[in-house]
Amino acid sequence: MRSYTRSFVLLLPVVFCLLLTAPALAADHGQPLWFDLVTEDTKAATTFYEGLFGWEIDPGRGKVLQIFHNGRNIAGLIKIGDELPGQSEAQWLVGIVVDDLVKAVASARSAGGTILRDVTEVEGSGAYAVIRDPQGAILIIGTPTREIGGPREDGNFAWVELWTDDLDAAADFYRKVIGYERNTVEGPDGAYTVFETAGEPRAGLVPTPNEDARPIWAPYIGVADLAATLKRTTELGGTVVLAPRADFGGGRVALIEDPTHAMVFIAQLKADKENSR
Repeated sequence: MRSYTRSFVLLLPVVFCLLLTAPALAADHGQPLWFDLVTEDTKAATTFYEGLFGWEIDPGRGKVLQIFHNGRNIAGLIKIGDELPGQSEAQWLVGIVVDDLVKAVASARSAGGTILRDVTEVEGSGAYAVIRDPQGAILIIGTPTREIGGPREDGNFAWVELWTDDLDAAADFYRKVIGYERNTVEGPDGAYTVFETAGEPRAGLVPTPNEDARPIWAPYIGVADLAATLKRTTELGGTVVLAPRADFGGGRVALIEDPTHAMVFIAQLKADKENSR
């Protein structure tokens, strides 16, 4: 996660035509639906994200704290052990819906993936598994039995991308596991590769920027005022890793790091709405 680049140029004008637009249900096969922040310091993360996005984080009694936005359960916050002293392992993980979890796990295993957590039932919520693809990117797959996620709006997740060092191998792996079809869409700055199911764009597929960047699934959070959000980021103890600039999403995207060293993209939604008129 430390290998996000300051010089990687994404085709975000295209991405903003593909942002998620409605609450997702269990039937939405292939749709990114759930997000987990794993961190050594859940207290610091809670203070930061509640202050930055207005999230409500339920302290609960279990290992997973539930994150809510406008009354919708959108993510989880999980405390991990400090296994590497002096080096944070905090990161955001993406969760994608599959129709048949057992089949998807079996397909991941036979396609060369690693099963980090086999099918696990969560009472009242459904089931999930955690896999690592052959290039090393970690992904949650699941079959929720209750409504989670939410619409595109200020403070909610808006898009995800798979960064990988082998686009062809990754596309083949996720075709077998999730049924993703690889497609290319054209934008003002060139082509952008997406994963689709049922003709709907679900995620971006982009090359890692250099040999030091490890493959990951990277989430984006939509905001109504990018400049104000970046100001609050630093006020709350976070860091702006990649500031908005014209050659990176038309100045509408930034990369931030929270106080526990987990990184996430934030993306301006207001301009998107204005340009669509």
